[in-house]
Amino acid sequence: MLALWVPVFVAGGAVLVWAGVGVAASGDEIATRTGAGQLLIGAFLAALATSLPEVVSNASAALADEPALAVGTVFGSSMANMAILAGLDLVHRGAMLTSVELRQARLAAVAIMLTSVAVLGIVDPSDVEIGWIGVYPFVITGLYLLTLRWLGPPRVPTLPGPDPLPRPSRLSRLRTAGIGPAARRFAVAAAAIFVAAPVVVSAAERISDETGISSGFVGVAFVAVATSLPEVFTSLAAVRIGAYDLAVGNLLGSNSFNVASLVVADLFYTRGALMSAVGPVDVIAGLVAITLMAIALAAIVVETDEERVGALEPGPLLLLAAYALGIVVVGAAGI
Repeated sequence: MLALWVPVFVAGGAVLVWAGVGVAASGDEIATRTGAGQLLIGAFLAALATSLPEVVSNASAALADEPALAVGTVFGSSMANMAILAGLDLVHRGAMLTSVELRQARLAAVAIMLTSVAVLGIVDPSDVEIGWIGVYPFVITGLYLLTLRWLGPPRVPTLPGPDPLPRPSRLSRLRTAGIGPAARRFAVAAAAIFVAAPVVVSAAERISDETGISSGFVGVAFVAVATSLPEVFTSLAAVRIGAYDLAVGNLLGSNSFNVASLVVADLFYTRGALMSAVGPVDVIAGLVAITLMAIALAAIVVETDEERVGALEPGPLLLLAAYALGIVVVGAAGI
């Protein structure tokens, strides 16, 4: 069956390449025309579009009574996104992480916080259930929604001088900006991701079934990589057009959104609290994801040239090494 599913995986990946480029280009245009900023568009709008595969995959896994696969995919995607972040920065010789807004560190901190709460939900034996859904996914979703007000559009400094002309209303600015074509292109690209991503995820699951590895490790190492393809191509396209904040915001924002989407998986898992049904493999994956995001946060806030390795920041190299070690540790725990 590998001869059938490998071409399906490749074809679905090709669609995700096209869709990722569309999301990046149209997202950058929307950010420019509305004044919302690349970070905000990347963290929420682009993250929502590129995280559709994880949401669909997690719901499907929960419905199929595979809670470890659902949670493992979330943590594995967070790990994969940080490896993508490191790879993109290395390709551009350290120009990406040193060029983004410092507010990206705040976005990384939010992702770390949400992932920490998710890990706590796994190890806490006294998880309270609301119906059949655990309380922790609700807490995570609530915290995620609270952060929406924490990340606003970039501040524009006020220069001394005469009073500026009155600003037009936000609605009039949106109308005159003409975001309609960009919004339509964004919607088409997001729809393509929504259609192609489940195909890619299904192909990855079929391919990984041949290995006989535990579902938790399959979620972390295989399905998570497959569902992260939209982030790969969207962020790569964003970097190529110089939209660094859009690229980094998409990756960090996807990590936060994916963890918040566990409430959807828990809704489809009707045998009790989802977080209480997974084991040590997912705890390890969650801790590795937290570690990787902490390294990314440190790399973002580093500004001194003395801490560079040649022309590169040490953060990306450390991220890739930690990701590889994390995959080995999770794999050893899952076999």
